[in-house]
Amino acid sequence: MMKTSLPRQILIASSAAVLSLATATVFADQMQEIVVEAAAPIHSQPVGQNPPGGASVDLLSVRYHVHLGNLDLTKHADVVALEERIKEAAKKGCQDIRKQYPLRDMSDEDSCVNAAVKGAMVKVQEAVAAADKKSGK
Repeated sequence: MMKTSLPRQILIASSAAVLSLATATVFADQMQEIVVEAAAPIHSQPVGQNPPGGASVDLLSVRYHVHLGNLDLTKHADVVALEERIKEAAKKGCQDIRKQYPLRDMSDEDSCVNAAVKGAMVKVQEAVAAADKKSGK
């Protein structure tokens, strides 16, 4: 077994930590994504029971991850493409809720889509601002 001195062990450990931090940072930059969460209130009436106040309301949600890897958010065309991806993910999420719970009445699919898009657009604006800052705009 090879013995190493304490200063050498500290140097090796700190080098490994710096390398793993750098790798994590690069990996995080490559895996940027925006989460689109579609949520919809679903009204239900339990069979044979009358809950106080009428039908119960459950909030169901579906999340889609929209990856930014191939987009340059300093370009207007790529920002528009991202917005279209967000809208598509929101539509799919709300449609998934309707498909998963076909016997429950979903309030309004358009409001579900609009709310999901609105929530994700906050993150889009943050990502665009970060891209602009990084590029020096």
